[in-house]
Amino acid sequence: MTPAEAARFLNTQVAWEPGLTVRAVARQDCQDVTVMLTRKVTDSSSVRPDGTYPDPAQARPESPDPYYHAYGRLSDLYGDHFALVPQPAAVGMTREFSGSQLDTPAVLLACVIRAVAEMHLHDIREFTRLRPASPGGKWEAPFHPHNASGELLWQHGGRVPQGLEVKEEGKS
Repeated sequence: MTPAEAARFLNTQVAWEPGLTVRAVARQDCQDVTVMLTRKVTDSSSVRPDGTYPDPAQARPESPDPYYHAYGRLSDLYGDHFALVPQPAAVGMTREFSGSQLDTPAVLLACVIRAVAEMHLHDIREFTRLRPASPGGKWEAPFHPHNASGELLWQHGGRVPQGLEVKEEGKS
């Protein structure tokens, strides 16, 4: 498939899971397709004492712009070539696919599904918490992807490598 065919396929021929938005654009400066994956989420930092999260998802106060992405405004990155449907509290990732990843629709779809799975795994690690030992204590996120101890434990299958100490960091 050409990048244009790949983008058209992903944008018009695939039904995605509820809450997931997939937008693809053929890059004119190279032979690849840029795919932006976004998913509606709840803020993982607001775990309640009973271990639940608030619903529905609310936009985080630090990013009120519905077109905001971790790398900046999408229009700054892609100009008029990329449009993201505004969503409250959406997380996203961008991936480039090219070469053999565009061989067939099935190959491309498998690559995109792997990227979606990576995004889901990240969120699962972020939301999974352990009940505090004492009432009113803080729920712990042992595999939180945004801190060194969470990454360390995840990389080593939940085991602390010999000679290293895992310290609780400020972010939960």
